[in-house]
Amino acid sequence: MAFDWTQLLLANTPWRIQVVADILPILIRRAKEGRPIFYGELAEQLEHEFGHEPKARKTVYGPPVGAAGQAIEQLGRRPEWRGERIPPMNTIVVSKGTGYPSTGADEIAYYFFEDNGAGMAADDSGKQRLAVEVKTSTCSEDDLMRGVYQCVKYRAILRAEQLATRRVPNGDAVLICPRAPRKITKALIQRLNVNFRRVPVAAEH
Repeated sequence: MAFDWTQLLLANTPWRIQVVADILPILIRRAKEGRPIFYGELAEQLEHEFGHEPKARKTVYGPPVGAAGQAIEQLGRRPEWRGERIPPMNTIVVSKGTGYPSTGADEIAYYFFEDNGAGMAADDSGKQRLAVEVKTSTCSEDDLMRGVYQCVKYRAILRAEQLATRRVPNGDAVLICPRAPRKITKALIQRLNVNFRRVPVAAEH
């Protein structure tokens, strides 16, 4: 089923509706490269690849980038994604002057980490960001294995956000579970270099 771009709150003008769908493939490509993109660069790419005439004021690209973030959130909630949330790629669009994404990017970033068996915290120095994926003692091996992949995803997006904001990309993720992983999952944990911590069953209560 085709996605209805007109339903997005920030895509409330004909121009925004037109460009928001073309912003996503640019963000996907840049995210794969692991690099942030300036608003000016985005405007150039939209002209080069899709023929959109660039706007003089680059701040006008903020709302359609935000709309792309809203689309990411809504697409991630569809049943076909089976609970796998799409990383908030709109957060890699940053201001050339500050090196930071717009404040509106926070909402989509929080959505990505909320209510999905994971939380975010900073250490005491505030210099590192940590995502935590929690699985129960009764989780299936498949679910525990999904937790391993979630940690890889969290680690990647944390480091991408840190690069976008010109900070040391030292974000990490830890998988916590009261039971030991089986051999195949343990091998996956080692191969993907995921930080696994086994905790007492009593921690569930």
